[in-house]
Amino acid sequence: MNSRNDWVSLNADDPETGRIVYLIRRAMASERNKFQTAIVLEWKFDIDDYDEFLQSEEKQLLDKFEDVLEQIDPEEEISALVLTIVNNRSREWVFYTSAYQDWLARLNATLANVPQIPITIQFSSDPEWNYWSHFAQHIPE
Repeated sequence: MNSRNDWVSLNADDPETGRIVYLIRRAMASERNKFQTAIVLEWKFDIDDYDEFLQSEEKQLLDKFEDVLEQIDPEEEISALVLTIVNNRSREWVFYTSAYQDWLARLNATLANVPQIPITIQFSSDPEWNYWSHFAQHIPE
């Protein structure tokens, strides 16, 4: 299981999406050996007024979805959340898993009582953790 100390927050500015916040997990060698498939979930939205967004139904649904993500594999038996990217156009969650089909079945089971949500899911074999490494290389020593 992970703790707050396992995570680093980095900020950047982008002319198209505004401020970007990267929450990057410091991965341990055992995770990199155990979980070799990357899963990327993305929820696209467009925020004109952030304060208004915080009070919106979409924000409430987004919060509920994040709660669901925590329920998929709380003991990290088959997966680990390693990266979250937040900006004014989307939110992205990156997991690595050892069992994509099992992870997807758990996601669907936990979403059974949640209204339909606008996410896309992509997965790919990534035993070297290249997707995560692209962002983690910016973690200060």
